[in-house]
Amino acid sequence: MKNVFELNAYRKRRRRELWLRHGERIERFVRHFVSNHLVTDIHDLIDEYQHMRREDEQDVWGYEEFRTGMLDAIMTRQGDVLRRLLSTQGWFDPALISTEEVAELCLTSIVLGDSASVARKYR
Repeated sequence: MKNVFELNAYRKRRRRELWLRHGERIERFVRHFVSNHLVTDIHDLIDEYQHMRREDEQDVWGYEEFRTGMLDAIMTRQGDVLRRLLSTQGWFDPALISTEEVAELCLTSIVLGDSASVARKYR
């Protein structure tokens, strides 16, 4: 059991080192990917999502459900492009940060807009 804790501590330390060393590059990549591949207005997405829920006569939606749906859509529509672009990045290590985590950073960037980089500095 001790080895499991040591491995978790090691991975956590390595992830922190990744962010300290390459955080600005990761943020730049996310901004570039969003501006070139995920061009959308979050308010339009929310309006469309709510409209679809009403048409399907479904219950009120929650933010988590919306976010999960958006992440699924990003991975379905742009996942291959994201994987291909990440494979060209020197900082990308799938053992430390997954493609899905980068997609989540992209969604956070869409939702928070210019505030996204400020939010990531507190990781």
